[in-house]
Amino acid sequence: MSTNYRVLKLKSGDSIVAEMVENSKSHIKIMRPMDIKYMHFIDALGRKHETMILVDWLKSTTTNSVKIEKNFILQIFTPSPDVVNSYDHQKKLDDNGGKIPANNVFGLFSQKDKEGLDRMLQNIENQFKDLNIDMDDVEDMIKDQLEDEQEELIEKIIESKSAERVIIDEDHPDYGTSYIDWSPNPEDYLS
Repeated sequence: MSTNYRVLKLKSGDSIVAEMVENSKSHIKIMRPMDIKYMHFIDALGRKHETMILVDWLKSTTTNSVKIEKNFILQIFTPSPDVVNSYDHQKKLDDNGGKIPANNVFGLFSQKDKEGLDRMLQNIENQFKDLNIDMDDVEDMIKDQLEDEQEELIEKIIESKSAERVIIDEDHPDYGTSYIDWSPNPEDYLS
């Protein structure tokens, strides 16, 4: 798929992606420029992730195009397929007022997948009804179980903290192998 999309690195430090509609000797004209922002985060398992966010560069204006002087541009690049895909998706989102179009694939599931998941959840719910099980009771049982497990975990943590060993005898073979055997005072380690 060939497009006129370009990534512009500007002297201001901004990196923007846009559709280039005019390229003259002194300036270029771009449509619907979006600022490329990278966010770094760490998930619950401690893994590092990077995600790209596109923000409408002309958000506070009423125009969709802008001319940029060439002496303000450091470099012009062809965007990667991921950037093109993200740019197209962001334009669709912006055109729909930030709402995800029902017929498009955004996120993890397509519309067909969502319909399948809804049918599967409905089947599970019907099976519970056939067994005369109230879904509210199931939810309460799950919450109770989670609360019990949380209490047990807290008790185990408290027990393990109180069971920390203290070895006072410096001649003991395990002395110095635990952080609590060492002085918290930094002055003790200076000669």
